[in-house]
Amino acid sequence: MVAAIKARASETAAHDHAAWAEVALPAARGIAAHAKGDWATAIRELGMALPRMAECGGSHAQRDLFEQIHLDALVRDGRASAAQQVLEMRRTYDPDGVPLNLMLGDVYEKTGLPDLAAQARARAERTLAGA
Repeated sequence: MVAAIKARASETAAHDHAAWAEVALPAARGIAAHAKGDWATAIRELGMALPRMAECGGSHAQRDLFEQIHLDALVRDGRASAAQQVLEMRRTYDPDGVPLNLMLGDVYEKTGLPDLAAQARARAERTLAGA
């Protein structure tokens, strides 16, 4: 997959060269690195691609998958503060999301914020109780 995208990205005459070279290729490298457990590379490569993912098209759900993989790499690499920022941004769109608040609770614990961890877990529990 990465080789095919790299070949396409090298076609400088194509009208979509920048999207392939600067977005699709780093995204593919990031996904491949994540699959290998190379969290630092996954974070770096996906971090370059994410702000421009819309240039490659795809649905919101498809772009969200890349964001979730980036978030997973942040958590697995122990970058709790960075993961916290991503989760808080996601919470603006899904304030009562159970998986999101449970993950946020874990991240808050890792960053030494037990009160916020309890609040996040309580949001998840309230949502589950109302379901």
